Amino acid sequence: MKTVVSDRVPPEVCGDEMRVRQILTNLVSNAIKFTDAGSVEILADLVECEADTSTVCIKVKDTGIGIERERQRKLFQPFVQVDSSISRKFGGTGLGLSISKSFVDLMGGTIAVESLPEQGSTFVVTIPFVGGDDSPCRR
Repeated sequence: MKTVVSDRVPPEVCGDEMRVRQILTNLVSNAIKFTDAGSVEILADLVECEADTSTVCIKVKDTGIGIERERQRKLFQPFVQVDSSISRKFGGTGLGLSISKSFVDLMGGTIAVESLPEQGSTFVVTIPFVGGDDSPCRR
């Protein structure tokens, strides 16, 4: 697994650490679970800086099984999985993405998916944080 954090991301931001950790745990766990061969990457970059707010975009990208476009819209609903065979083959309740969306919404952010079957998925989370003392937003 590869992690890349842009130099533009402030070294410190203020936010709900528990929620961010749970979102990343859910997304990375899914990426690993659905990627038999290939790679998983976590990418973070600063997308906007206003006053004392740093908006950070975190992408969890995999080369796994991918998701058909018509099924992507339902992914963030509770107990939804791509198909019934997924729960038998890979396990899980279908709650991780729903919980992640709820947390992202509570923090004023967005979550989306870009995916193609057999080519992998990229989950994109954008969250506004209050910039820390070293934040470019406070300079």
